Amino acid sequence: MEKLEELLLSLRGPEAVSLL
Repeated sequence: MEKLEELLLSLRGPEAVSLL
């Protein structure tokens, strides 16, 4: 799942963290 998180971070940045 780490790769998914990295992809979200690269695509959205800080917003991805709030989604997680």
